[in-house]
Order: sequence, then structure tokens, then C-alpha cells
Amino acid sequence: MARFGLMILAKGMWGSEEIVSDKAYLQAMLTPSQELNESYGYLWWLNGMDSFMVPGIQSPFPGSFIPNGPSDMVCGMGRDGQYVCVVPSQNLVLVRMGENPEQSLIAFRFLDSIWETITTSTP
Repeated sequence: MARFGLMILAKGMWGSEEIVSDKAYLQAMLTPSQELNESYGYLWWLNGMDSFMVPGIQSPFPGSFIPNGPSDMVCGMGRDGQYVCVVPSQNLVLVRMGENPEQSLIAFRFLDSIWETITTSTP
């Protein structure tokens, strides 16, 4: 998962090898893919948008889905709270694997608490 995040961080490159040659698609997957949920691209969650929706609820919530996270963060979020988060402004890839930390389909609150801990513990 970390290697996939590093490849996305490097805009489709792995070292000197181009893995994703369609740069228009790469850009499209990391931008809103539809009007219903502006915080969702092509299988990526996009932080820093004006609103977001969660699976199973058809009403948008105001603000970013991870308020304590960087606004340029994009996340591949999977079952049981597994994440690969890419933060270009910090040249950072964050990966979390393991058991489900909460009883929701996507563990937004848990990921937000990780970012709250990171941002309050760094000078």
C-alpha cells in the first residue's frame, strides 16, 4: 500500500519508470468525479473540499471529511479502517492496516484522530 501511495505522490512515476502514462486520468482521479459528493474522485477521497458525504447517508456534511488533516490530502480508504493517504505538501504517505477501529463503513473519525495527534504533537 505504501508503494502505491508513493507512486501516486510521484504523479504516476516509480523512480525513472512511468507507471501511469495517462496524466489526464491521474489528474481526474484526484479531483471531484461527480457533483453528488465533491470529496470523492475515482476511488480516492479528497480532503479540503467544502462538503462530503458518507456511505449510506444521502445528505452532505459541511467541511472536510478529515478536518484535522491537510487540505491537499487524498486517501484510498478501504474496509475495516485501512488507509493509504497521500499528502503532496508534506511529501508524505500514511498507511494504516489492521482491525476496524470503529463501527462505521469508513473510519473517518479514527483517521481524523490520527491527524489530530500528529498535528498537536509536532512543533
